[in-house]
Amino acid sequence: MNSCQTVKTRDGMVPLSSFKMTGEQAIATMRKQLGKSSLAAAYDKLTGQQRAIVLFAARIKPSTAIDTPLLQLPMAQREAVRMAIISIANLGNAMAGVPNGREQIITEHPQRKPKQIKPSTPANTNHTIDISELAAELAADVAQRKRA
Repeated sequence: MNSCQTVKTRDGMVPLSSFKMTGEQAIATMRKQLGKSSLAAAYDKLTGQQRAIVLFAARIKPSTAIDTPLLQLPMAQREAVRMAIISIANLGNAMAGVPNGREQIITEHPQRKPKQIKPSTPANTNHTIDISELAAELAADVAQRKRA
């Protein structure tokens, strides 16, 4: 039995021991060959609603870009999407572990009767009389000063 395992490559069979890279390096190399980043792959797997949220956060009109893969967007829009994803992830981290049940926000209060507003009645309906009396007094004072 052969103790040295081999891997079939384009160049033929290569001994497995000749590959000197970590798993992360191997994944990065494969992604580079495929031409897609992990962020682009994850974005492309999002549902329409999730993409719409990301696009809205990136200030991109969702109706124009919702079906476009990330790597087919213009560079400025890709950067905006990247920044939006970072912001949304930070928001998720900030809210992680916080109870988010409906009862945390919406509490049931017993029905209160609406406050009865009494029809407003003037406290003193004789405002016009008071003003007239004041006007008469003022007129009398002015007339008296003219005589003097």
